[in-house]
Amino acid sequence: MTRTYLFIPLASAIIYAFAALAIKRSLQLGVGPWRMAFLSNFILFLIFGSFIFFVKGSWVPSLWWPALLSGALFFIGQSFTFWALFRGDVSIATPVLGTKVVLVALFLVLFLGQTLSASVWIAAFMATLGIALLQLGGRAEHRGKTMQTLILSFVSATAFAGADVVVQRWCPEIGFQKFMSISATTTFALSFLLIPFFNAPLWKLPAGSLCYTFIGLFLLAVQSIGVALAIGFYQDAAGTNIVYASRGLWSVLVVWFVGHWFANEERQQGKGAMLGRVIGATLILSAVVLIFV
Repeated sequence: MTRTYLFIPLASAIIYAFAALAIKRSLQLGVGPWRMAFLSNFILFLIFGSFIFFVKGSWVPSLWWPALLSGALFFIGQSFTFWALFRGDVSIATPVLGTKVVLVALFLVLFLGQTLSASVWIAAFMATLGIALLQLGGRAEHRGKTMQTLILSFVSATAFAGADVVVQRWCPEIGFQKFMSISATTTFALSFLLIPFFNAPLWKLPAGSLCYTFIGLFLLAVQSIGVALAIGFYQDAAGTNIVYASRGLWSVLVVWFVGHWFANEERQQGKGAMLGRVIGATLILSAVVLIFV
């Protein structure tokens, strides 16, 4: 079967880079990571929760647990993503999220007993090496913040990887519409746990943040739909995630060329940091190309 469907996560990766920049700016203006996570999960609930109206056949609650688990893992991944973007740079957090590539491949083997092709393994480790290089350079005063961002992003990647594997394994049995509606509802229900951590009421967004919040969350929802379609319909979590990992490359390029549109100052980290990120991004792109071969 041709793998042209991988252009879906590739487009999602590019969209994600712009979404992350807009979200980062909104966070800088004072929206806060927890309000942002709540709003994002609410939008995804409106999109995927509506799939319930297209479900055919009976509902068997005993079979819901994979969708519930997926929703819980997605909630964890989403929350830690916004936390990482709040604490650190887009061009650091986004590439580290690409470690999900290797984690998905590892989980598929450990928990589902699958055997992945050599090209997938090679591409996965190329992407990992690229992610490591993206962290090189930078000023000493930023290293503490960088390490915190790395940890938060890795936790997010682990949770997202688990969710993707659950989707690949059980989504075909339960049905795409039913699975996604239950999962999205679970994620949004858990989001109410974030309310005590809001830095202000949900409706009191800081001045100037509304536009960035809307753009960021809209783009984030669009790219999420793309990834969900690629994994849910084509059951290729490993291939989809390697291609999606190119968002690390796009994040570096977007920060460098148009970051100033969003008042982003990451390119001022220094030539050493940017060189390491460019080299790492090139390796990730090579991994993407290998998947298409």
